[in-house]
Amino acid sequence: AALVKEPGPEIVGSLRRMLSVRYEKVARVALDWLIKLRPEGLSRIVGGQLRSSHKCLREVAERYYQKVAFNLYWNNFENLSAQHRVAGAHAVFKIDPGADQRWRSYAMSDKPAERLRAIGVSRISHLANRHEDVLCRLAGDRDCMVRSSAVAALGELGEELSAAGKAALRSALKDDDSRVRANAVEALGNCREEDASAALKPFVYSNNNRVRANAVDALLKWKVDSAGHAIRDMCTDSRPRHRLSGRWVLEKNQELIRQLKAGSEEKGSNVRVAV
Repeated sequence: AALVKEPGPEIVGSLRRMLSVRYEKVARVALDWLIKLRPEGLSRIVGGQLRSSHKCLREVAERYYQKVAFNLYWNNFENLSAQHRVAGAHAVFKIDPGADQRWRSYAMSDKPAERLRAIGVSRISHLANRHEDVLCRLAGDRDCMVRSSAVAALGELGEELSAAGKAALRSALKDDDSRVRANAVEALGNCREEDASAALKPFVYSNNNRVRANAVDALLKWKVDSAGHAIRDMCTDSRPRHRLSGRWVLEKNQELIRQLKAGSEEKGSNVRVAV
């Protein structure tokens, strides 16, 4: 205790050295003081004790990270590389029993940027199934970027999407924002259900090229008969953006296009699938 009456770099250095002494009680006191003093780089110091030879130091480090890990990750999210964002998300949700609740509090924030970040964290940690109820609510958010991201997150659940999730996506098909509609079309395309196919058919002639491309892409994946006509019409559309998007669909589904053409020829159809 006498060492820390006037904490400075030397004192912090002495306490850090004490962490590696053979006497567990001394090391424990040193770590407790470091946590109280909160020197620069404390998270790295405590993190190093997760592999300490002293059991009590490992336990203190684990409890410390359970309390601070989520907020550390959240506050530094924008500064992390894509790789560190993914690794950090997996680590935080693993070590912090309260991480889900903390995530939900941010997802319901009054700030659109925080709601948007919460969706991003859920997506990169592959926990959308655990957060589906919140994502359904955010799919109707007042901010169009939040709605768009939430709809995309729901679409990543694919065939695991619940009835409530599918209802949220169908509602998003009527959204005023084209990005939201495009994501909703793509998301429903991942569900692979017959009723979803019927819901998407009207969008194969949408005036928005991205919405249209996602609808045609979905019908091709499902091998719907009308997909051949839809991709042909899109690739010969008078609008350059629609033709470009049509080419994107063709390149993405080359194998499916070949299968669809072969099926048409076997049936004696005169439909030209590709251009």
